[in-house]
Amino acid sequence: MTPMEMGVIDQLDCLEAGLARHDINYAELAISAARLDISGEWSRDGSLSMRTWLRRHRKMNDTAIGDLLRHGRFLVRFTPFAEAACSGRLSRSQVTAMRIAVRRETEPFLDDFATDMVELLASMDLADTVTTTQTWKARVEALVDTPPKIEAPAELTFGVDDGGQAVGRFVLSPAGTLDFETALGTARTYQGADDTRTMAERNADALEDICSFFNANHDRSGTPRHRPHTEIVVEADGTVRTIDGRVLDTACAQMLLCDCVMHRVLKAGSSILDYGRATRSIPYPTFRALALRDGGCRVDGCDRPVAWTDGHHIEHWEHDGPTDLDNLCLLCRRHHRLMHTTGWTLTMDTSDYTVIVTTPTGQTLTSRPRGSPPTHEVFATTA
Repeated sequence: MTPMEMGVIDQLDCLEAGLARHDINYAELAISAARLDISGEWSRDGSLSMRTWLRRHRKMNDTAIGDLLRHGRFLVRFTPFAEAACSGRLSRSQVTAMRIAVRRETEPFLDDFATDMVELLASMDLADTVTTTQTWKARVEALVDTPPKIEAPAELTFGVDDGGQAVGRFVLSPAGTLDFETALGTARTYQGADDTRTMAERNADALEDICSFFNANHDRSGTPRHRPHTEIVVEADGTVRTIDGRVLDTACAQMLLCDCVMHRVLKAGSSILDYGRATRSIPYPTFRALALRDGGCRVDGCDRPVAWTDGHHIEHWEHDGPTDLDNLCLLCRRHHRLMHTTGWTLTMDTSDYTVIVTTPTGQTLTSRPRGSPPTHEVFATTA
């Protein structure tokens, strides 16, 4: 073992020991805070509550204060758990899992089995701890004669900021939460050490992919490929906005124009003189031939299949780039967006349809088509 490897192991050992001490210290502090909350000693300096005292003296936010006091009240209430937490036998996360499983109506059940539960959980990892505590919760709640819990309605609220980004809040039902987590796990991507996105960024990209996938593949009425029906207005000064007035940035507008349904609208002032017939920036037969050739996203290392992709004009459509196979390739929504931002370039060798992507750092990613090169016979069968 090299000195560097030994150094890493030493650091990991120090980290593990430090985290263990942190859990013990947190348990002791939580118990102290809960006891002071009960005693009312916080009022000596004129504070109105323990929460006020902690905000004033420790500059803690309400979330941290709530976690500390709930943790402490649970440990004060159940001595076996307090002893296990303060000795390091149970981690803070294990205590939290048990605390979450207990309701006021079920506290007497834990009084009788707290010592046995500590012994059981002490030998488990966190995943098994959560499973065990939730199983206990379900069983004891079945014995308690209480009205059924009314599930809060699922809600989603959001607004669009000045940059065109959605910002909001949502609350999902337990079943919806499971579906949401599963969908994110399915849509989330990781492209190795070169992928520098944080988990939050990967989750956001996954959510955008899920929305894009639904728009492209839903079973409601419409064209064979249910691409977004985009109505945008290009003003005389070059400003691009949606029909309801939202201004789009250049990258977003370019990406939408690559593969969408469009109407040309002739206006005189605020009056519409002509609302033209819908046209596609990539006709369906051309897209089918493109799908047969590329087989999915053309960025090397991306495994998104055809159903998750858009057609991309290599020479941009609004710059009179032709809509033919020598100027088109498939890109997933994330990579499509990147190709319309500064610093990313994509070129294609039309002799064999090799795609070369250059990143802002100068790295090159090369890919060959997954499917078959297009032929005249393909167009004859797909037209």
